[in-house]
Amino acid sequence: MRGGDIQGDRNPHELQQRRRRELPTAARELLAGFAAGAANVTSGYPFDTVKVRLQSAAPGQYRGAMHCLCTIVQQEGVRRGLFRGLSSPLVGGTAETGINYMVYSRVLDALRPDDSSTIPLTSVAVAGAVAGVALSVVLGPTELVKCRMQQAGSAARYPDGPLQCLREIVATEGGLRGLSRGLGATMAREVPGNALFFAVYEALRRGLLGAQQQQQQQTTLAFGPGASEPLTPRPVSGLTDLAVQVGSDVDSGWWRANCSTGPSRPGHLKQHGDDATRYNWLTEAAIAVFCGGTAGTLMWAAVLPIDVAKTRLQTARPGSKWDVRLWSHWVMLWREGGLASLYAGLTPTLVRAFPANACQWLAWELVMRGLQDRSERVK
Repeated sequence: MRGGDIQGDRNPHELQQRRRRELPTAARELLAGFAAGAANVTSGYPFDTVKVRLQSAAPGQYRGAMHCLCTIVQQEGVRRGLFRGLSSPLVGGTAETGINYMVYSRVLDALRPDDSSTIPLTSVAVAGAVAGVALSVVLGPTELVKCRMQQAGSAARYPDGPLQCLREIVATEGGLRGLSRGLGATMAREVPGNALFFAVYEALRRGLLGAQQQQQQQTTLAFGPGASEPLTPRPVSGLTDLAVQVGSDVDSGWWRANCSTGPSRPGHLKQHGDDATRYNWLTEAAIAVFCGGTAGTLMWAAVLPIDVAKTRLQTARPGSKWDVRLWSHWVMLWREGGLASLYAGLTPTLVRAFPANACQWLAWELVMRGLQDRSERVK
């Protein structure tokens, strides 16, 4: 008996009660985004601390990333050194990830041409840029506190925690206006960076899914028309669909029209058993991890000079020579050490980028999968 027959025998009142207990799609996206952001920030924070120290250090203070890492651990320990100030970016990171993907999805949906089933990569980049504006509003203040806390360990006196750091900024740097320090620089980093991230991710994903489709077609030809149809990888939680339509349902029309490597059929995976489900999940997760990690690495390599200037700006004391505009920071950095200064912290940044983005996408996959399984059970 099919699922529809079972549902047809249910009491209408019971079905209504089950639908009320089902989480809305937006709520599932938000919860998954929170988990993804938390995974990204926590896994990459020690690398980020080393990056900030290298970017804000005086010339010659550290011989390199490993020397900086060893110095922090020896003098301050792991928890108070590498993870100092984690709570601020953890809150900001969870909110930022949810806002980023949600705004991106809505803008991309508005940019989708009515007469085309495939969204151009230029629209993907535009949607990412618009989302970058929105997330900068969250990232600006949280990264200001984060950078101050990460730099503080090398100072004689430093705040006891993010809240004290926040109070000191408000009290000594012009009230709430002090929290906007570096907001323009954050936006200058996030707008092009976010556009590049989503465009690269989507381009790689389309290429990998296209290669997978070609392999399946060859398998079908090899076994002949009477053979069983090969398994068609499709998203089990909306993860590989995320770069174009966040949190879409497993059998959404958008996926069938744009990304599916074959016909999407409800219950297709269950017909092939647990091994087929595991194969499809691992395939989709591997594609998402590779594409997300690669896109994140390329994005940070491109925007790092902006990030270096932003860090100098946000950690500068009011009235000091570094308390200037973004362009002036680039000029001073170039005079200070050329490309080496503009790309300070490159090693920990690139080392962090791939695993942090991999953890982010895997967290999204696991949470969305669990929430959608729960949604199917209450139907």
